Amino acid sequence: MRHRVILQAAALWVAAAHLLAAPALEAGDASPPPRVLQEVAYGKDSPDAQVLSALLVQSTQPSPVLLQIISGGWNSSPPQRTPTALIGPYLDAGISVVIVAHRSINDAVHWPAPADDVARAIQFIRAHADEWGIDPKRIAVKGRSSGGHVALMVGFGPDRAKPGSNDPVERQSSRLTCIVAGSAPTDLALQMSSRIVTLSEPAGAYMAATATEAAFLFDNLDRCCIHAAPGFGDIGPGEASTTVSRIYLAKGTLDGFLKRLEADRPGLAARQKWARPGEPVHQARRLTPPPGRVVHGMGQWEAMTLAGAGPLNSRAASPRPATASTNRGRASASPEGRAELAKWDDAATYRPQAGPGGTAWDSHYRSFIQTDESAVSKSFPAHAEAARSILADAGKAPENRLQHQGWVLFIKHFSQAYRPESATADLKRLYEDLVDLKLGGAPGDVSLPFEGDARLTIHRDVVYGRSHPEIQKLDAYLVKSAQPTPVVIEIHGGGWRRGSKSQFVYRGELIGAILDAGISVISIDYCLTPQHLFPAPMDDVVRAAQFVRSKAKEWNLDPDRVAALGGSAGAHLAAWVALHDDLAKRDSPEAVERFSSRLTCFVALSGPMDLTRVRPTELARQPLRGQDFANAFTGAFGCTAEQFEQDPDVRRRIREASPLFLVTRDDPPAFVMGAWGEDLAVLRDPPVPAVINDPHSAWHGALLTEAMRKANVPVVMRLGPEVGKDPAADTAAIVGFLRERLGNRIRAR
Repeated sequence: MRHRVILQAAALWVAAAHLLAAPALEAGDASPPPRVLQEVAYGKDSPDAQVLSALLVQSTQPSPVLLQIISGGWNSSPPQRTPTALIGPYLDAGISVVIVAHRSINDAVHWPAPADDVARAIQFIRAHADEWGIDPKRIAVKGRSSGGHVALMVGFGPDRAKPGSNDPVERQSSRLTCIVAGSAPTDLALQMSSRIVTLSEPAGAYMAATATEAAFLFDNLDRCCIHAAPGFGDIGPGEASTTVSRIYLAKGTLDGFLKRLEADRPGLAARQKWARPGEPVHQARRLTPPPGRVVHGMGQWEAMTLAGAGPLNSRAASPRPATASTNRGRASASPEGRAELAKWDDAATYRPQAGPGGTAWDSHYRSFIQTDESAVSKSFPAHAEAARSILADAGKAPENRLQHQGWVLFIKHFSQAYRPESATADLKRLYEDLVDLKLGGAPGDVSLPFEGDARLTIHRDVVYGRSHPEIQKLDAYLVKSAQPTPVVIEIHGGGWRRGSKSQFVYRGELIGAILDAGISVISIDYCLTPQHLFPAPMDDVVRAAQFVRSKAKEWNLDPDRVAALGGSAGAHLAAWVALHDDLAKRDSPEAVERFSSRLTCFVALSGPMDLTRVRPTELARQPLRGQDFANAFTGAFGCTAEQFEQDPDVRRRIREASPLFLVTRDDPPAFVMGAWGEDLAVLRDPPVPAVINDPHSAWHGALLTEAMRKANVPVVMRLGPEVGKDPAADTAAIVGFLRERLGNRIRAR
């Protein structure tokens, strides 16, 4: 699948090549395969680390060349271990590709060793230009994260050429034609006349964007730099929610470049099929991240001054979300309160030297540097949940409150370049609440979900369990009706470790749409891991289903039309209870336990269905919260990663906790949704990978769908590349499924 997408993206580029001024390959050209060089040592200091591999375009004319830097946290590895599948568009564009590894930063190797190595690689390539058939005047460097930083430092640094050296490599120039820097930390004191241009491409796959970069590199005749700013976290194929912004920063006069870029907009749109028609090609003078998105690695751009534009560190006040009260009557209206609030606007002065990183509060504050949806998808608490926990701790002692107040300023200062407006508003509200605590007041009131909705009767914090009544609580949003209403039990996500009822982070106003359809909603809290091991969360959902049926008459609910819905860990729990045999205890002296736990239908949104395919030892080594996800799985069973994979008793418990193995022909219908790299209209015995470490992988949905189809159980599968791109369409599909299934009076078994 990966190669097919690349080829498609490359073909789109070739089809639009006639729009470009560069002498690109014609669509009908038959190109010989590239010449391959493996592990060529280019350095003298550490030849084992200073190696490169090359794919050289075979042409009658010298080809331009792109160096791709392998770097993560200024650590590098030999090129043959790094995937090179994304280089297809460059080769198709007639650009040779050299993959460069540098010395890794450690106790013995310090900066600027990576930059020195990359500069040496550039000189080495120029020294071999004739032999390799490349054009020494057209050399670009591409890097992401620390690799982008290295590329920028080399590109904007001095020429390393030593004309009098006895080393023929050192006599070559290290200057570049252009740079591609993705998510790069930048602190460039650029004393020059500059302008900034942005081009946003929504919901882009990294591979398709590669074709656009290739076209730009080949076509661009000016010396310039591209800074790619993706959504917070890694970008890659299959992450459909990622927004990629291209920020072009070029030296000198750009009138010609801007005109050419605007004229090439149709070609760019053809190469990048996710580009929005009619989207503005550029924004001169001000650098603004896409609304509602978190942009990573751009902190130092904020302080940069452009000719005639002034500083870029000012921000408009963030509007408060509609769910929050804006007239809060705070104790901080006093002079002392105003003085404390003024510190928010001068966080750089009043922040502490150290933040919450490495403490028990790290995940709570990480929530506030991204949107609610993004936080929950990464198993961080939602903003409201994080704020409640912080305020509860701050209220225990003045020193706790002082520490949290400082941490808020720390986070506000260091995340201001990429934090979305919604997170800024919630972080500021938390700071105001902490100020109120200092002054002896209560935190400002925040409107609860659907508070005051005349269509609903709402019961909050109703205890449904007996084993842990302080945890086992629910909120009931009951639609007023002359007839008993169907009901959906909503189960929050959060890796079974975090989250709370009524946080409702679903996109597309899902919960409101369900209520609009005349379906009541029950949102539950449940016992969280690792304090409560599996099957405690499942037992709580079972108990909640039984409790809801026990309240059917009092709450005007139809006990024969009870569904469950959840995302991520909530999807797993909803599926487990729906597919499990009835857990009613008909002879129990406790009335609630005598009710059925069976469901009429369920909705599973991107949740793990086969836990036996998880390998925590591998998962822990993955970047971007790999260890955190591994801990979620091992913490649910109270075991080590090795026990999770090898211990027979633990493996048995893992299988019992996997909804996939509970499917039988008498199960209720399901709606399964998740992002996928291609449309899957029919699924027949897919070649399933043995290891599925991503808890949100669409493979889980595909496996469950296939098992239910084989058991002749009705299932609606919504897996494909368009999932998540149109939240309103996703919501309509879910509500349509619930209308259909809950409209039929199917008695609970």
